[in-house]
Amino acid sequence: MKQILILDIEGTLLTTGAGTIHPRPGLKAFLEFVVENFDEIGFYTLLNHQAAKAILTHLSKNDLVPTQLLEPFNYIKGTGFNKDLTYVPGATLDQITLIDDSPSMIVKGQEDRWIQIRSFVPPSRTSAFGQVAAEAEDTELQRVTEVIHSRIPFGH
Repeated sequence: MKQILILDIEGTLLTTGAGTIHPRPGLKAFLEFVVENFDEIGFYTLLNHQAAKAILTHLSKNDLVPTQLLEPFNYIKGTGFNKDLTYVPGATLDQITLIDDSPSMIVKGQEDRWIQIRSFVPPSRTSAFGQVAAEAEDTELQRVTEVIHSRIPFGH
């Protein structure tokens, strides 16, 4: 059966702020895993098409995003109110897995297609008082990879 992975960007794969992109730890390995194992990968995000592609293109130039995700760039355009997976073209719900950090974006009745990931907040390294101790490294993408393996029998 065809396997389609739909990814949120902001808060799931990275965080942006003050003109800086903060990729989530493990992003490159995770995206290499999904490119290798899924038949199709799409991006369903509140970012507009142009901003989403620009951010991922920038990360690709820094060797963090595989170029296969950019051409063609599979941008899912929905209603903007939630992430209704029926907007994924040419797919049935049983083929789709969505990874997103926001429970409020999940359509009622589609919860079984969703893998929740904790929102990514990059660790702060300084405060008004100077350096602070490093926070524990975020391992959510590794955890999500394990959840994917437990849910989907890959047989390529």
